[in-house]
Amino acid sequence: MHQRAVGWYVPLCVYVCVCVCVCLECSYLNKLTAVTRSKLNKIERNKVVALITIEVHARDVIEKLSKANCTSVNDFEWVSQLRFYWDKDLNDCVVKQVG
Repeated sequence: MHQRAVGWYVPLCVYVCVCVCVCLECSYLNKLTAVTRSKLNKIERNKVVALITIEVHARDVIEKLSKANCTSVNDFEWVSQLRFYWDKDLNDCVVKQVG
């Protein structure tokens, strides 16, 4: 079934998914932030800061997709999050999601 054929269903699903993802991201970010307030050595602190950076970026991408009303894997905003690589062993193009 074509994704846009069901009218309101796909946008509603995307909206609900985005809301759930944002809530989960915020919860995880809050936990990571609490960890930064604890006593950490330099390596542990660097790891937590790196995780926070990754999670903030993921949250921002989800928000960007939501604001752009991205409802299809064919939408530009979604495709712009993909990276294309040439795998010499497979002799084929490999598509990876940014993350």
